[in-house]
Amino acid sequence: MKEAKQLGPTEIGLLRGGRWAAAQTALAMLAARGRLIAGPPGRIRRTGVAPSGDHMLERALFSDLYGTMGARELANQPRVRQVVKDVELRLVRQGYLRARSVRILLPVASLTVVPCVAARPASQEVGIPLVLASVVLALWFLPRRTWSGSRALNALRARNRSLATMIRDGSAAGYSAVPDKVGFGVALFGRPALLAFLPTFAADAGLLDGGKWTRRLDFPEARRGRWR
Repeated sequence: MKEAKQLGPTEIGLLRGGRWAAAQTALAMLAARGRLIAGPPGRIRRTGVAPSGDHMLERALFSDLYGTMGARELANQPRVRQVVKDVELRLVRQGYLRARSVRILLPVASLTVVPCVAARPASQEVGIPLVLASVVLALWFLPRRTWSGSRALNALRARNRSLATMIRDGSAAGYSAVPDKVGFGVALFGRPALLAFLPTFAADAGLLDGGKWTRRLDFPEARRGRWR
């Protein structure tokens, strides 16, 4: 299992809040690197060259951003979804997340015992179905994050208390151009970190509410081409 301290920002974001949180984290880091600017209200535009290194989700978001798009619209692009899925699968293999199939199959499997209830005495006809229903509901709402995942997240927050302090006291804005601080802050603390590190960009670019869906491109050359 990969140690919690070795997890990157997008992995931590996904562990904390799912796929959208992972995308928010990567978008915030792109903004901190100077690779994103706010476009029309609720949309973002890329600037400069693609980020280098192993930041696969950042690269996918940057590559799939043509013209101006809403943040959640961009996060829904095929290449971005695939990269997030790959991150998710790694966390499942490391024991931090439950596979999506587990949360679906366990409740379904538990329902297979319902026919057995019909053979029970009449006095149990009410009690047993209620117990079964409770079990099914409990399994259906089984959290994706495992106990190990929750423990890792708590350990990371404890290790990054200084970030939490910066977010609370307002000093985080002074580090808005430091990608690692922005990334780990947003990954661990979500919306409060976005408002602390990148208040104007987060609001104007739609990182808080997902932004606006354009379903169009702003320049003719791209409209004639295919999405990549």
